[in-house]
Amino acid sequence: ITGGSSGIGLELARQLTQLGANVWILARHPDLLQYALTEIEKLRIQPDQTFGTLVADVSDEANINEKLDNFMKTVGIPDLLINSVGFSRPGLIIEQDIAIFHKLININYLGTVHVVKRIAAAMVKRRSGHIVNLSSIAGFLGVIGYGAYGASKFAIAGFTDVLRIEL
Repeated sequence: ITGGSSGIGLELARQLTQLGANVWILARHPDLLQYALTEIEKLRIQPDQTFGTLVADVSDEANINEKLDNFMKTVGIPDLLINSVGFSRPGLIIEQDIAIFHKLININYLGTVHVVKRIAAAMVKRRSGHIVNLSSIAGFLGVIGYGAYGASKFAIAGFTDVLRIEL
């Protein structure tokens, strides 16, 4: 689960743990990941369930590729990938610094693309796997003050539509 150290990603990790899944969470901040890992381990329902963390920046393609390649070599190809990474920075389009637009696209959208491309290729080769990309209501409906964020989430929705058809 990308973005698994907090928010929806962490909640999904908790729920999957309570269903007996082996769960690995990925985020940029080791301290938040360690806290989240402790939280999900408390919910273990089977003694053989495994859990782990990956410290990585999804917006850095080389970094995420290296981390995911190592993960798949040591742990294996996931059966389920959930992309929950993302952040928001509200602001009116004409007032918001262009750097915010770049950051939102790089993390929310391209971060999702980087992870999907690396793991989907392995899933296709294995001929099994599921991918869930989380967007937002702002990815389907324009919301005042969320132009940059909404565009990054619209991109995820469009990407996922095409991915579904291609796979």
